[in-house]
Amino acid sequence: MGGRFALGRMLVKQGRLSEARELWESRTSDEDRTFPQFIELLKRAENLKRATDALAKNPKDPDALIDMGLAVMDGDSWVVDGRQKRALVYFRKALELRPNYARAQYGICKAFIQGVDGSKDEKKTVDHELAKLRQLDTKLADELEEYRKKYLGGLIASPVTLDR
Repeated sequence: MGGRFALGRMLVKQGRLSEARELWESRTSDEDRTFPQFIELLKRAENLKRATDALAKNPKDPDALIDMGLAVMDGDSWVVDGRQKRALVYFRKALELRPNYARAQYGICKAFIQGVDGSKDEKKTVDHELAKLRQLDTKLADELEEYRKKYLGGLIASPVTLDR
């Protein structure tokens, strides 16, 4: 299966999503020991394609903007690649088009929880953005408070002394 999943990853990378989906659907095993797993890469690519197509059809639709932001932001928690910062643009544009839209504020909060810029003031920013969300939708704010407690992202390591 390893070779089959490697082929699937290559198809996803080339944007040949329907072929990659066919490959997945015809699998004989789910065992994929490479991370991120092929199915995760395929789902992310399909979501990004869907969001891109929807946004192209209606660039001023707040929901299409939010879906695009969420698709852009989706990725492995240990990968630091600036996707949260890119997603913020879509969430803020949605909020501009529909002020006080809880779903857009949710995206902003989630992006900051995941670490937009790693600044020392980021915790204050998350607190501030969550307070805004709480005014709009307490249930979504509570959900993100829980997410915040459990989220581990970025490069996490312990200092190592190499001269031992």
